[in-house]
Amino acid sequence: MTLFNLRLSPELQARLQAEADRRGVSRSNIARDAIVAYLEPGPENTTPAPASDIHDDWSEFGSEVIAAQRTILSSLIAKLEDAEWAAAVEPIYAVFRDMTIAKSRTYTNPSINSRNASAPYEPHVVAVLGFAADDVHEIEVGLEQLFFEYAWFAGLEAFSEIPGIWERAKARVDAGEPRPDYEQITAARVHRT
Repeated sequence: MTLFNLRLSPELQARLQAEADRRGVSRSNIARDAIVAYLEPGPENTTPAPASDIHDDWSEFGSEVIAAQRTILSSLIAKLEDAEWAAAVEPIYAVFRDMTIAKSRTYTNPSINSRNASAPYEPHVVAVLGFAADDVHEIEVGLEQLFFEYAWFAGLEAFSEIPGIWERAKARVDAGEPRPDYEQITAARVHRT
């Protein structure tokens, strides 16, 4: 996925956020939809741009902007090289880390899912890393593979406890314990740092 910066006025940002909230989608989704709609052929998109807009030569202006950016970036990089890691990078990393953890915790994470609605169900365990509303990464492993690895790394004595764990979980279902809701599921997850 390629990202680019888009400068928007505060008023347009507020309108975009309000529309994203109303639709229940991300701002990126609305921007992508708008770009696709603009690029689609249609009567509203066939008006040619005025010749003055097409042929204006902005290359000199662009060169000056790039030169100014290089000067600024060179100065910042020089300061960064002299700065302590903790002072220069840790605050940025802390914000990124907190946002990633918060986004990842909005999922029932990890979870066991099945690929099929009938046998064979092909159960697999999924862990989700969330970076942003439209940037989520899943790590997945089959339950059989996970059990196999557990047998090797924890040992057969630990592995032999699995049938007892299965029996206790089934006993809870058989006793009529209700399906857990989202709050109960997330409360059962232990978060360690």
